[in-house]
Amino acid sequence: MASDSIPTTRAIILAAGLSSRLYPATHVQHKTMLELAGARRLIDVQLDFLGRLGVTDTTVVTGHAAEPLEAHVAGRAATRRYADFAVHGNLHTLHSVRDLLQGRVLVAFADLVAGFPLWERVAKSSADFGLLVDEGRAIPGTMRTQGDGATVTDLGPHIPVDEGTGTFVGLGVFRPDATAALREQLDQMVGQPEWENCVYTYALAELVKKGHAMTSIPTDGQPWIEVDDAADYEVAVDLAKSWSR
Repeated sequence: MASDSIPTTRAIILAAGLSSRLYPATHVQHKTMLELAGARRLIDVQLDFLGRLGVTDTTVVTGHAAEPLEAHVAGRAATRRYADFAVHGNLHTLHSVRDLLQGRVLVAFADLVAGFPLWERVAKSSADFGLLVDEGRAIPGTMRTQGDGATVTDLGPHIPVDEGTGTFVGLGVFRPDATAALREQLDQMVGQPEWENCVYTYALAELVKKGHAMTSIPTDGQPWIEVDDAADYEVAVDLAKSWSR
């Protein structure tokens, strides 16, 4: 059953990257295909949560080990394949599906494991640019943020750990005017050498400089993990098991 009061929303899951830090487990499969609990894979959890939210228009953008992933999600999500995943960051991946940046859009990193309440909190946000942020924890190797707890004033891996005020969790929601601005910003950045291997948070940071307000949606201490390496994967498995207890 869909949650109440979720506005009509499209979802884009960015799942093109190489996942090289999880080799050899991800040599022939994308990390979204790793099992979390029983036969449920990481991508299954994300799609299940989107289904509970009533999101019926979801596109998974694939690249590395695309065919098994595309076959697995068939019937539950559309797929688009990004051919240059090995040389470009997800800024280019998102730009490759810029036609989908229309209306209200939820954008998710494919390696995010977080409980349904956090997904619901983002989906229900009324912010123009709503970003899920773990305030008070600037974590090495992540998309760190700066802000006052209500507004994000900068975000991305360029922020030194000791200067960060939080961490972007990899889940954002954008209202129609925001998606149009993001689409235009991506158009301006793609093709410029300095943005060749960047994540799309750099586009959000550029929009902040232009005066767009980014709203921080707090995790309030609820657990989450982005699965980048084997240690993260172990945490993700334990987290998924905790939901079924």
